[in-house]
Amino acid sequence: MLRNAAAVLILLLTVSSLQAQALHFAATGCGPYAPEEEPLLEHYVDLVNRDGQSEFLVHLGDVVTGKKKQWPESQYEKVASILKRCTRPVLVVLGDNEWNDLDNPAEGLTFWNRQLRDFDKHFPNSPKLQKQSVRSENFAFVSKGVLIIGLNLVGGRVHDKDEWALRLKHNADWVQEQFAAHRNDVRSVVILAQARPAKDHEMFFKPFTQSCIELGKPVLYLHADGHVWEVEKGWRAPNVWRVQTDQVKLNPPVLVTVTENAAEPFVFDRRMEIGSRRELFVDNWLIDQLNGVSRQLHKPVPQEVVITCDEAWEGNTSAYFTLLTDGARKRMYYRGSHYDEATQKGTHPMFTCYAESTDGVHWVKPKLGLVEYAGTKENNIILEGVGSINFTPFLDENPDCAPDARYKALAGDKTGLKAYKSSDGIHWSLIQDKPVITNGNFDSQNLAFWHPLQRRYVAYHRKTKDSIRDIMFSVSTDFLNWNDPRFLDYGESPKEHLYTNAIQPYSRAPHILLGFPTRYQPKTQQVEPVLMSSRDGLAFQRWSEELIPITAPKNRDGNRSNYMAHGLFQLSPDQLSLYATEAYYAGPGSRVRRFTLRTDGFVSIHADDTAGELLTKPFTFSGNALHLNYAAAGGGQVRVEIQDRWGQPIGGYRLADCTPLTVDKIDQGVVWKTTPATRLADLSGAPVRLRIELRNADLYSLKFEQR
Repeated sequence: MLRNAAAVLILLLTVSSLQAQALHFAATGCGPYAPEEEPLLEHYVDLVNRDGQSEFLVHLGDVVTGKKKQWPESQYEKVASILKRCTRPVLVVLGDNEWNDLDNPAEGLTFWNRQLRDFDKHFPNSPKLQKQSVRSENFAFVSKGVLIIGLNLVGGRVHDKDEWALRLKHNADWVQEQFAAHRNDVRSVVILAQARPAKDHEMFFKPFTQSCIELGKPVLYLHADGHVWEVEKGWRAPNVWRVQTDQVKLNPPVLVTVTENAAEPFVFDRRMEIGSRRELFVDNWLIDQLNGVSRQLHKPVPQEVVITCDEAWEGNTSAYFTLLTDGARKRMYYRGSHYDEATQKGTHPMFTCYAESTDGVHWVKPKLGLVEYAGTKENNIILEGVGSINFTPFLDENPDCAPDARYKALAGDKTGLKAYKSSDGIHWSLIQDKPVITNGNFDSQNLAFWHPLQRRYVAYHRKTKDSIRDIMFSVSTDFLNWNDPRFLDYGESPKEHLYTNAIQPYSRAPHILLGFPTRYQPKTQQVEPVLMSSRDGLAFQRWSEELIPITAPKNRDGNRSNYMAHGLFQLSPDQLSLYATEAYYAGPGSRVRRFTLRTDGFVSIHADDTAGELLTKPFTFSGNALHLNYAAAGGGQVRVEIQDRWGQPIGGYRLADCTPLTVDKIDQGVVWKTTPATRLADLSGAPVRLRIELRNADLYSLKFEQR
């Protein structure tokens, strides 16, 4: 009896011990998609080897790009050879690019099975996997009180409906079986798969959700497929998380920690690797601690009126201005319309009008001879009809863009947005008659652009959510087939009516998206632009303070009289130009005013007369020089210390070694008195922190680079 009791006690202590340990592992997916990405994957494997935390590495499928429909086995073998360099065990799940999306799925699966299916066997320290008898690529094991389940759950093409349905049933059965077997000996579950959930997967996710609810413990569905970082807490059930990893070319493998804290069971470290990117402080991404300093929003300074919409075919409700650069030429597109306040009706049809400039200040309205108004084509109208209310063009930077579609645009009405194209930005035609996006309210500026880093088209448009005007996000690889739009995530920001969004990559740091949504006040019908930013295009940090107040400088406190234009110009090295509307419903025509802002100057780390400090999170960089965009005044200064990842100062780079920065510079190198500048390259690639001391100064951005 005592012996049995002792055995039970040992078992309970063992389970308790396992549950008290955090589990760490690394995960990546979607790549390498090109030869130039293979060294990246090699670098990431080395990173996992050095991190000292990851118990294993997971590749979440798509080891080849979907742009080709046939791959030789040698390509699978090449990726396998890179992953075999890992000193930690490596687990691989199947993706659609190497199987069902191929012209010959059976051949692709054969290659994958030979090179990657039982990949754990290449590592002597690999966990002992249990395999599903009817589908051997499905596996499971328990480590430190966490149940890990790998599934053959892919996105892409349904190449065989019967096989697809049977496999989804096998997946659901495997999850249910493992949940039942380990219900009492694990604290959390991690599901590994390739597929971003879609309607084609409901035969799996419906029973999966029920199994998760019945289990009642934290479950993480970790997948690739969508290429950019996404996090959804409470996905399908309160205890279920969904996380999508970055593709290989965007970020290193995420370090996943499964904690013993039921309130925060999963923690994600995206291995912050800034390389030689410029980092702004519009969000908290780089910030660990602020001591005696604060983040401060800076308001643009009003300048001159650059255009007044006072032509007969324009008017006081002209709006939705889009500005872009094409070489030496600046282009402006906008809706021409006029409202008679006495009759409360429009006085003429809505048109899309065009203006151009060489300096962003002086604009001309060319007589294009395209559309007739009042018996003449001597006007700057380029489009009439349905799309004219919200025509929002962009210059397509997709390297595969066809010459006749260098310019693209979305425009439409309540039935949906249609896709337009142009070779010169003046003469436009529909790409197809059918709308490409139909889920939304399309009565304002709906924009799209080619994301240079994500290498896909992204679109933002308005839709009401819970009686609040909100913004939706959608993506496409070809500009015609868009995924189901999703509402943006603003974190803890309060619910507010948001009209136009003016979202765009910031040219000096294109990994950061800046948005200037127009906040609408229903009681007064006043509007004011605010600032928000994102690194994945879906989750945004939004400032509550207005960016351009209704008092700046005049005629912006009326109904809808303070919209931000879509577009930023850098007309000089130290200054950005932004544009916003005024005098809506007032006078002969609404106006656009230029505003200026310091380069990178949206938000700063600000210190008053008393010195304070910014401490960054650990990150890696590349280069041999650190440059700051900063301003110090009235005896102020900035100093920088480089620390190791644990916060210990590195010899030669202590705060006392740094030559104080005491002036105002958009681009100023940091110098340490006792250390040659080129020695900074010795720290490249190793995790470091920056401790930045400020007094009576502002820090706007930082950048490591090769000098």
